[in-house]
Amino acid sequence: MLDKYQNVGWKKFYLIYGMCDETFSVNCTTEVPEGVDKGWFMFFVTLLNQIYWVGGATAGALLGTMVTRFLSFLIFPEGKEPPEFIQYLGKVLPYAVIGLLVIYCLKDVPGSGTYGIPEFLAIAFIVLLHRWKKSILLSIGGGTVFYMLLVQFVFCK
Repeated sequence: MLDKYQNVGWKKFYLIYGMCDETFSVNCTTEVPEGVDKGWFMFFVTLLNQIYWVGGATAGALLGTMVTRFLSFLIFPEGKEPPEFIQYLGKVLPYAVIGLLVIYCLKDVPGSGTYGIPEFLAIAFIVLLHRWKKSILLSIGGGTVFYMLLVQFVFCK
């Protein structure tokens, strides 16, 4: 597969780094015209393809973020009361998401060899830490660190 990239000098490293399906298929199937350096031709095919991929991913991320951020302001402008259903969702969805996360995190406990002890200790630690400091970020971060320490050093197999 890499035979096509022989005798291109320093460009070989970038050609391998930037290789993807499209780049490789273009570089392997295209006949380089006479008088055109094969290494530079493949280099620019790879560079342009990488620019398209990175640019497309960046544009998609920016557009997706902007749409999700601004759409709510367009649908619910300031001064206009949101519908009662939307207000209800705003109140109950955070708790529902936390409930789903807890269930997801505990789904493998019955099959574990620790019988859920580190998970229970981490949940108790999170609840106590949150009651004490009332900081969501501290509770999540502290609970994660506490759980990782438990499974890495206390309940290691």
